[in-house]
Amino acid sequence: MLLQSSVITIMRISRAICLLGLPVLAGLCPAKEELLPLYGQDRVAIEVPEDWNYASRQDDGLVSAQLSDQGRQVSLQITFFPDPEGRMADVENQTALMGDLAMEYIEGSVEKAAKLEPLKPRRGSGLFCVFTDAKLAGKTELPPNEYRHATAGIRSSAGWFAAFTLLSQDTTSPAYRRALGLLRTSLQPTTSGAKRVRDPLAF
Repeated sequence: MLLQSSVITIMRISRAICLLGLPVLAGLCPAKEELLPLYGQDRVAIEVPEDWNYASRQDDGLVSAQLSDQGRQVSLQITFFPDPEGRMADVENQTALMGDLAMEYIEGSVEKAAKLEPLKPRRGSGLFCVFTDAKLAGKTELPPNEYRHATAGIRSSAGWFAAFTLLSQDTTSPAYRRALGLLRTSLQPTTSGAKRVRDPLAF
């Protein structure tokens, strides 16, 4: 009985840590691994929280993944692009692309500028910035399917890079921190990532 009680206690603590968005040892927060085929023989592993919605699609030769929590506090879309020569591993190229991505949000944002922050993923590199919708700032009740914040960014890895948009009601909730953590620690390639000449449309 003592062993059973200890196991139950550990499970409760683990779940509480997950809900608080605190870092824990791998495997304590329930998650399932989705393998997303990219191009050639490459695949990327996405750790999807157990109670989150997940879908993937291929459109015009590009692969994307969509994740959201059950409470619809966050909605994350990731689109993958081939980068066999590793051009997007360069910070200057990332900064230039982030400038293009930010144009969609700057005019209607509270910030009126893109404040770039390093993503610091487990592998590769990346940048992101957070925008607040000026029309929704300060409102306690939001219209259906609308989000107060948009976090736009880039994650570069061997052979590919991803552009992501993380929509959220705030930037402090456990759901938001978990989504941002997923972008940092997940998206792991399942092949060596060696440089090869590829057809950019051959996903």
